[in-house]
Amino acid sequence: MAPLVYSLIWFCTFGGIGLRQARQAEELETLGETYFNNSAHFRQDGSNFCYNVPQNDLMDPSDSENSIFTNNLKGITPVCQFDTSDATAAWFNVMYSFGFPKEDDEDWAGFGGFMAGLSLVALTIYFVTSSDSGSLIVDHLASNGHEDHHWLQRVFWAFTEGAVATALLVAGGSQALSALQAASLVFGLPFNFFLFAMMYATVGMCQTYREQEEAGNHNGKLPRPEDTGFKMHLFGGMADICEYIVSLGSPHPDRVAAGLHMPDSIQVKEFFIGLFIPSYSVYRICERLELSKFTKYSLTLLHFALFVMWIVFAALAGEIFAYVAFSFLCFFLNAVIVVYLRLQVRELFNVEGNVVGDFIAGSFLYMQGMCQMMYEFERNSVDTAAEAEVAGLVEPSVKKNEVEA
Repeated sequence: MAPLVYSLIWFCTFGGIGLRQARQAEELETLGETYFNNSAHFRQDGSNFCYNVPQNDLMDPSDSENSIFTNNLKGITPVCQFDTSDATAAWFNVMYSFGFPKEDDEDWAGFGGFMAGLSLVALTIYFVTSSDSGSLIVDHLASNGHEDHHWLQRVFWAFTEGAVATALLVAGGSQALSALQAASLVFGLPFNFFLFAMMYATVGMCQTYREQEEAGNHNGKLPRPEDTGFKMHLFGGMADICEYIVSLGSPHPDRVAAGLHMPDSIQVKEFFIGLFIPSYSVYRICERLELSKFTKYSLTLLHFALFVMWIVFAALAGEIFAYVAFSFLCFFLNAVIVVYLRLQVRELFNVEGNVVGDFIAGSFLYMQGMCQMMYEFERNSVDTAAEAEVAGLVEPSVKKNEVEA
């Protein structure tokens, strides 16, 4: 609520000042043309958009008793119309309007220059803090949502963002800045869908926390993705190598303790199987789900045919571009198969999620999605065996070896 109220006050205050001054500049232009036959009568020397505001009442040249302009805000001058060719000057025009007219050739002329300089300092602080916050968010995303990450990773993202911005400004100058502003406006609406997804995820997190609290098995902390999700995060597994590389071989101790510093043997094996022979992963997932033979073989053969056709059509697109459409069609039909299996796996292990996440895991990150599903089967098998040993349902492996000896 506080940022919303602050933004409303900010835009209402300074936006209102800018609109009022633009209207007053138009009024002075009209007065000059009407009463002095010169629209530039009040125009500031060397400017085409700014006008000096009379500090005293302005009388009609033909009728000295008739006032044609009354200044109710003395000291605010000059006022400027909006210059579409130089939009960035609008803010400084407003700031310099508080400069006050000089009287008796005094050097001091109000707060215009001071406020313009202060606004530059404030803008610098704003961009620095925004970049810092942005690098922190990107760092959390790159760390699979974990807050305990190595500080070098955050420094890397901060320098990367700064380098990209610097390259844009150096390469394109003001045109690049205008293009970036236009792009931010264009992508503003699609970004709302991400905000909706974040709201949905936040509601789900709060509901899970409440359920854990009512069941009495929470530890006073908000639920983490691994509490209700897959045992391997979609951006984990092989992607954990990035953490090791960026940290220069010194990942955070908490990540090492949690096994998130490097992929294990299961994740490496399943990743490359899913990358190069994903149809074999489909077959094994169908087996673990205990689907019927017809469903298992049908899905495997269909996935294999679509996978091969996707590659073939993509290669043919170099000669005939129309094949790109067929390539994408096969790609997304393959994704539908993986999404179907992922829905079955989530239902089997009571994993929270949504169709959007399933589609991303089954299409653009299909190798990670298949690795994620197989890892879920493997880890649940290990956990089930461990629980059985603890419960005394089966002989512990150590005792079993002793008996055999």
